[in-house]
Amino acid sequence: MSWLNNLDRTGSGFWSNSQWYDLHLSRRMPLVNKMIEEMVYACPPSLSPANIYRVADLCCGSGMASLYYLKAYPIVSSLTLIDQSEERLNMAKKRIDVIDDGNGHLIVGDHSGSLGMFEQMKLMEECGFVDVECVWRERDMFVIGGRRRGKDEMS
Repeated sequence: MSWLNNLDRTGSGFWSNSQWYDLHLSRRMPLVNKMIEEMVYACPPSLSPANIYRVADLCCGSGMASLYYLKAYPIVSSLTLIDQSEERLNMAKKRIDVIDDGNGHLIVGDHSGSLGMFEQMKLMEECGFVDVECVWRERDMFVIGGRRRGKDEMS
């Protein structure tokens, strides 16, 4: 058996090793860095009078996207990291000083898989998000976003 076969097996190869995760994520999904940059560009400025800016990184992996946000928006006052892999979550927490609190816009960077872009956009609307749009799409990668209505917009 070739060592290359190990790279394609679920739960094996480098995907289950957090130390190699970022390196091989970029290699296996070459658009991931561009997708993260587009997610950061899609983030609106803070409208809070106190300039409060909160970010939640869902499926944060090793925290790579969070690092992009923190570099682009040094005013981030709260960052929430969520991932199913305890090992990757711990790796992300070591990289980033985390304050666990969340609020604000939802920006999603993903690839078409079991749940496509349009299905994800529809779910965002069903969850109460408005102004749901696709801001970048290339091949099977995309960035979508939306915002929650403010208290003054609720009727």
